[in-house]
Amino acid sequence: MKIKGLRWYIAGLLCLASALNYLDRQTLSVLIGTIKEELSLTNASYGAINAWFLASYGVMYAVSGRIIDYIGTRRGFVLFVSGWSLANILHVVAATVGQFSFFRFLLGVFEPGSFTGGVKAVGEWFPMRDRALAIGIFNAGTAVGS
Repeated sequence: MKIKGLRWYIAGLLCLASALNYLDRQTLSVLIGTIKEELSLTNASYGAINAWFLASYGVMYAVSGRIIDYIGTRRGFVLFVSGWSLANILHVVAATVGQFSFFRFLLGVFEPGSFTGGVKAVGEWFPMRDRALAIGIFNAGTAVGS
């Protein structure tokens, strides 16, 4: 059974995924005051936490694309969305700066899959004439999540 307009629902889901992706990323800057108190963070340790996140995030862009190409878009999205959700949840139990840094690193490992998977999904679901619009809808989520 073919569902009319299904690909546009897919674009909406991709937009939602990218919004949640960016929202997860922004929570640290919003809550840093409380987190600094609870974990006795210094500005240097806060910078190190961000560096660990960005290092894993940057490397995983290429790696996540390769993984999604290998296991498929649907499985890839399940893997990466589940991974970044779990990494985000684990931040709550961090009792040390090291644990918090590790969970932030994990967040950086899994978040890039949203973008590599989103672009691949658009390529699979949309004809060439609709791809720019679909990618625009997908990327609009980043502004919503920020």
